[in-house]
Amino acid sequence: MKRAPNHAGEVLLEFHQVGDYVRVSAIDTATNVEVTVVGSPKVTQDDLTRLAVRKLNYVLDRKRRDKKAGDDNGSPGGGILA
Repeated sequence: MKRAPNHAGEVLLEFHQVGDYVRVSAIDTATNVEVTVVGSPKVTQDDLTRLAVRKLNYVLDRKRRDKKAGDDNGSPGGGILA
């Protein structure tokens, strides 16, 4: 386990090379939210880590905004009100 840059909590990172690309999974240990990015094996592991953590932060922020918006208008969040 490794603390990722620009992230408040602990993030688990997994690197897996598949053919001509590297698949990176980042999991937030507090929420169990997981994201995956792919990149070139020529890119450094630090760059792929930053990319995965940025995506994880984006997804977590989006979930927080959606939840907050759901609290404001009475809907459970996520989905479309018709």
